[in-house]
Amino acid sequence: MGQSGLFFTVLLLAAGLCQRGLAKPRFSNVFQSSMVLQRGQSIKVWGFDAAAGTDVIVALGPPETVPLLHGRGTSRPNGTWEVVLPPAPPAAIGLSMYLILVEQGSPEPAQTLEDVTVGDVYLFAGQSNVDLPEAYAHQFDAAAQEQEERFAANMGHAGLLRIMIVPNQVPGVDYKTVTPAAELTDAADCQLCAPPFRQEDGHYQYCQCNALNWARANATNVRGFSALGWFTASAIWHSRPNLRGVPLGLIRSSKGGTKIMKWSPQSAVATCSRRRRRYLASSLYANMIHPFAGLHFSAVIWMHGASDTGTNADDRGPQYYACALPALIRSWRDTLGQQLPFIVVELPAYCNELDWRTFRTWCDQNSSRLQSVDYHLPRMRLSQHAAEELSSVYIVTAMDFGSLHPFKGSIHSDKKKELGKRLSIAIFSAVYNDSRALWQGPRVVSAQQLSPDHVHVQFDAADGLVLDAAAKCPPAVLPVYCTGAGFELQGQTGLWTSVATVALATQNSVVLKAATNMSGEQVQRVRYAFADWPVCSLRGRADGIPARIFDIDVKPGDISSLRKSDKK
Repeated sequence: MGQSGLFFTVLLLAAGLCQRGLAKPRFSNVFQSSMVLQRGQSIKVWGFDAAAGTDVIVALGPPETVPLLHGRGTSRPNGTWEVVLPPAPPAAIGLSMYLILVEQGSPEPAQTLEDVTVGDVYLFAGQSNVDLPEAYAHQFDAAAQEQEERFAANMGHAGLLRIMIVPNQVPGVDYKTVTPAAELTDAADCQLCAPPFRQEDGHYQYCQCNALNWARANATNVRGFSALGWFTASAIWHSRPNLRGVPLGLIRSSKGGTKIMKWSPQSAVATCSRRRRRYLASSLYANMIHPFAGLHFSAVIWMHGASDTGTNADDRGPQYYACALPALIRSWRDTLGQQLPFIVVELPAYCNELDWRTFRTWCDQNSSRLQSVDYHLPRMRLSQHAAEELSSVYIVTAMDFGSLHPFKGSIHSDKKKELGKRLSIAIFSAVYNDSRALWQGPRVVSAQQLSPDHVHVQFDAADGLVLDAAAKCPPAVLPVYCTGAGFELQGQTGLWTSVATVALATQNSVVLKAATNMSGEQVQRVRYAFADWPVCSLRGRADGIPARIFDIDVKPGDISSLRKSDKK
């Protein structure tokens, strides 16, 4: 009997023998050889092109064995069909299996997908910081790149890391429709990337893959795959021995320079924008997210926001984004049919010279078109926090991961490996229910004026605070991008002033001393890390993650009584 003879025989016996229709059913193209199906969940499989009323059987199992799972469905009048398989047993995790479609009465399968496995599937979405490839992160270290390629080859050989890229930015693919697509756009796999460091002289040049069917990772295809996705998965594997036998499936669905409106379905766009004409709003959602409706994932990792940065407007800016991001999360959860954990990456440190048009600005350049600080980028970071009104949303700090002069401008930090480690910790909490995972830095709780010159700020910090009073801006970064202020106070005049000193008061609080020009003034608000490139002087003692950016009211004290108290 052939390689899968017994497998096929069992299916044919189950299907019975009757006259076969003229049409030949097929899987939706979201189902591919070498893919990873989410473990622990029922497996919905669907497809097209069956004759109306035809019974189809779908089965999953290793070659030359009785299928582990199988189910039956009947095609609709339009030729579509679906079958729901029960959750795969634990024994299926990591197995290389066939996913087979059989039409009742057919002497052979209608379609066979090979090397399908069961594990944990992650969807990485957003814009260019998701696009940027693995080789970008090692642009200053050829030896590290070689080591990464060896790791990819080993993991791919074992079938433990598998990757896929939804087609975008490739010839012939131009998403101009906003009607939700039933399938992914067909596109040829990208040309695999050459080694990023030229052997003869070490010259560096990266390349980015923008279309890739499911494949096992290898030393070549990893170079063009998402650095954010790759290093997150690598950190998961390296950090948790108990997960090393679970295949990780990584899907990149992202496109650089895109606004959140394009990633949002029409209902979410209408919730937050009053514009009657919205050019190609929902086009990326319709073509790059909606086709996955029905598949299960472990989590979505979302890194986005730079293209919406700017002054407040109807379709961009912090007020709009604070509405649009929660709306997007709700709508994606509805589409995918899951209360999925959403891991949202905070906008990293970069030099925001031109808001949504910022591209090739470096943080070590000696001039800027900005004449004064505009605070658009820190306000966008704050707007991302609005998503936390929803459950299972995790905002991961990245404002300490700036790069002065990476290959593609400061907006594209090369510190993706460090960010991947931090994301993996959030995933341990969100997906694997690890209550000990310290994935976020200290969060502000309250602020109160203690005396005419002092403000007490309380934090929620797992294991206390660490204060670096010497923290300051990198010398090369201009003051319009890094103001040098960590904590700032706002008085009754509305002006913000850097504090004179910061001191730890208790394990979870600090005391700020106002500058002399604010002496005796009622303090209205306090903020922290309010700059494109912030001075992160306060971190968690246990994990070293910076305290979260904030801008909050200060509970007023009775200034007259406080003055009397000071005199005593």
